[in-house]
Amino acid sequence: NQYEPKLIITHIFPNSQAQECRELSQGDIIEQINGHDVATLEQFRNAFKKSDQFLTIRTDEKRFVVLSLEKIAQQE
Repeated sequence: NQYEPKLIITHIFPNSQAQECRELSQGDIIEQINGHDVATLEQFRNAFKKSDQFLTIRTDEKRFVVLSLEKIAQQE
């Protein structure tokens, strides 16, 4: 049986924006980035490139998270 591709969160860095928001966790499936449906890393990258100041993430459990790109860049 073949499965549809999915983006699954496998790790969240300590003290990152994703951890601080406390809405995302390992095993969550990302369905949308910045309002664009994503199921592959290529789709994720393309949607991410369209980001301006914020990265929005919606999971399969209908969690919606908004992260500041400026803060993400500062943490890297």
